[in-house]
Amino acid sequence: MADDLKDLRDRLRKIVTSAWDVEGAKEFREKLEGVFPSELKDKYRACIDGPTPRDCLRKEAEDAGLRTDFESVWKDAPEALISKLEGVKSAWTSALRDKIIVVIEKLDIPELYSLCMAGDFAEVVEKAGLPTEPGSFRECARSVAKIKKLRKELRTVWGKKG
Repeated sequence: MADDLKDLRDRLRKIVTSAWDVEGAKEFREKLEGVFPSELKDKYRACIDGPTPRDCLRKEAEDAGLRTDFESVWKDAPEALISKLEGVKSAWTSALRDKIIVVIEKLDIPELYSLCMAGDFAEVVEKAGLPTEPGSFRECARSVAKIKKLRKELRTVWGKKG
């Protein structure tokens, strides 16, 4: 299993690296980065540090006109970049996706992260066995990942050491 995912990881790295090496990709990346200014990054960080970030993130994105701006910039993306990035879809097989999903679901990550996102920290403490109740989404997600050893589990299936 780890070898299959190691090969996938290598393929994905090659696809993405070559995509961002095409002519015009550097300039496009700079435009794309400009859509998300520092002050918006700060607002997003504040949402993540709050107890229920979902609505906050949506509001900040809407207030900034982020969707419209991103769509506008992506319309001018180099065709070669888009074409190469589409190769990411074909790199994954359903069997490989399932291997990752099995790990995530085995650890109850989707349910626990949803509870974190909803600010239901007491429920997360109970279900995950956290030693203390988190005070923000960020703290909750980090605590869940740590107690569930998510990093180690994912590194194992991806064929990386510890």
